[in-house]
Amino acid sequence: YSFCTLLNKKRGYPERVTGAQKMSVATLFAILATGAVQFLCNDDGGNDLLQLARKMNPQSKYGCSTISLGDAVSVSSPGDSILALGVGYPDTATVVSSAVQQQIKQKNLKVYVEFPDMGPIVNATLQRAVVSKDGIFDNLKSMDLLNTHAIPYISVTEPVTDTLLHFAKVAGYDAAVYGVPNTATPFLFTNNDILYTSAVISRFNTMRFAPTSKWPSVLKLILNFVNVPITKDLQCNPPVYPAYNPTAVLPTTAKKNAVTLGVNWYLSSGMITDQPRIMSSIKLKSQDNARLWFPLQNNSNKLTGKLGVFEGHASTINLQGRQPTGVNIRNDCNCETAMAFAALSVVDKNETLRAKSISTNILNYIWIHGGYSTSWMPSIGVNANGSWLGVMPWSSASSTTAHEMYKDENARGILAAISTSVFLNDNRWMTQIVAGVLGNLRWTGTNGFGPSHATFTEQTNWQAVYSNTYPPQYTPHYQSYIWALYLWGYKVSGYQPLYDRAYAAIKIMMENYPHNWIPTSNGITVQRARMILPLSWLVRVNDTNQTRGWLDLMITGLMTRQQPCGAFMEEVSAAGWKRATRVPNNDNYGTFEAPLNQENTDPVSDLLYTQNFALVGLQEAAQIDAKYKNAADKLGDFFTRVQARSVIHPDLDGAYFRAFDFTKWEVWASDADSGWGAWCTETGWIQSWVTTYLSIQIMNTSLWDLSTQPTMAERASVEFEEWLPVFFP
Repeated sequence: YSFCTLLNKKRGYPERVTGAQKMSVATLFAILATGAVQFLCNDDGGNDLLQLARKMNPQSKYGCSTISLGDAVSVSSPGDSILALGVGYPDTATVVSSAVQQQIKQKNLKVYVEFPDMGPIVNATLQRAVVSKDGIFDNLKSMDLLNTHAIPYISVTEPVTDTLLHFAKVAGYDAAVYGVPNTATPFLFTNNDILYTSAVISRFNTMRFAPTSKWPSVLKLILNFVNVPITKDLQCNPPVYPAYNPTAVLPTTAKKNAVTLGVNWYLSSGMITDQPRIMSSIKLKSQDNARLWFPLQNNSNKLTGKLGVFEGHASTINLQGRQPTGVNIRNDCNCETAMAFAALSVVDKNETLRAKSISTNILNYIWIHGGYSTSWMPSIGVNANGSWLGVMPWSSASSTTAHEMYKDENARGILAAISTSVFLNDNRWMTQIVAGVLGNLRWTGTNGFGPSHATFTEQTNWQAVYSNTYPPQYTPHYQSYIWALYLWGYKVSGYQPLYDRAYAAIKIMMENYPHNWIPTSNGITVQRARMILPLSWLVRVNDTNQTRGWLDLMITGLMTRQQPCGAFMEEVSAAGWKRATRVPNNDNYGTFEAPLNQENTDPVSDLLYTQNFALVGLQEAAQIDAKYKNAADKLGDFFTRVQARSVIHPDLDGAYFRAFDFTKWEVWASDADSGWGAWCTETGWIQSWVTTYLSIQIMNTSLWDLSTQPTMAERASVEFEEWLPVFFP
């Protein structure tokens, strides 16, 4: 008892030792030999490093204080340890005067200091931490990368003894492949026998540092430096995590639950907007800013969809682990969100009434009340009743984007509206659907190609495009879904030019595969994934050995990248393809639309550009040939597993992030994309197609089978008959 009393007196704890406080004699001697430990931090319960130290040593009951480092050094005993965990962060740096340094040396203290006053405070944008050399950290090697996200840090201007982690903008997936630039600043370093970090590492969970598999090696070094005993494996406890691990047996209701949670995410995240948020977004646009830090949504049960849907979360993560909302309202994202709610109304009967109402409101907003269709009032608006009749404008981002179109955005928006009509058994939007098909057809040449992007005021002669061949663009990502839409239009109307132009384009694409195909800025795998839907629907209207062969060729190419977990590994280059899309140097990191991987071996899946559209295509193909069903089902299970869960961040609970590393089993990638990084969410492209096609898997059907049923086809046929003389007089 006297031995324990000695320990407790040294640490300022009660003399009575409970059973929970008992420890081995070896541990007692180790602690007595190393001295007391002081944690200087603001929030007792909110500092992750303090909580980790307590977990490692439950008997210690480490406390925390907000006294200055100088005062802590003054009251310490020789051999003690101090962790100064950024009490003034992010506004005030920690002062480590020469006198304090001298005392630390004289008392032989072990001191770790965060956010030291050694240079100006800078806000990080694209910088990542880079391991300086081998042998410093367990399980980390030279040039390994760690992400701290958008944190304020000190740009160190004073000399340092040894840099353990650099902080710099560097290209690479797991490693800085082009080395560390001269502009790098020390991030974790020693100076005069003190360990420093230029920012704050101790809030690694709260600030969602990644990858969670690598940061424990850094934490171990810090705790060892200040003699905090490590009694078990160090692990991060991220506040946002995947729903299931890769080997868990999925409950029979897992897929349905993923759909319900994923669609309700639109409400809990505040992506379905209300009047106050709309007004905030208008103010932002006047400041040329399209992202807003909204408070957590507390009225989600009152959201109706009557004012539309925002675009998604940006990849930026702040000090509280939150992400800003992209407040643009886009035609495609709104149509696709309406589709997701419509699908939910079918698969979850508990959600039917509310989901139907929200779905209807969103599609009514975007196509009827919101003005996201070219003006039909003669002489009013941009090119009213002219060359762009029926074509959908892109986005509310600016007056320019409101007067321009992307053909793929039109295709996905109209396909989503078709889906919504099917799930709701409601044909009220058929006029806009058919007008959209024919309006886009006018901007399609005889070979099936046309402008993938155009501004209404700059191009007004649709006849010049429609009557001639158009230079092929060998990239399915930009135009292939419009061919699928034309094939649907042909099926329900019998209008031959819809088939002829879709077939001509698909034939050209397949005759030039892969030698003339161009990877998008996001890679190769997306191109194969995108081509499967139009090939599947071509087989539906023209089932021949040739069309089935094309479909099988495309799926076979995609299948070479499927992993045991169901995801498809991204690919930036391949033999016979025209070019690679990897980030070419450190300077270009973060300056363009970029892939998530640096090499073909990087274990990453892209849910924004590849996995989502692979799910769509494979599910459609599986209803043609059962040999594709296993691949589709595995991918569906992957989406069920990697859905985000979070109690701390309800606005992220149920979301799908763009990137997922299927080896680390967490969100991780090269975060180089200038607009849509690894941690972004997207209401249309990702969330809607994933939840909708998980629903279609539950129904064991396809969009083709649902959308070509007689009731749908008959109404569409009437609309085509009435509108064809208007579009093609």
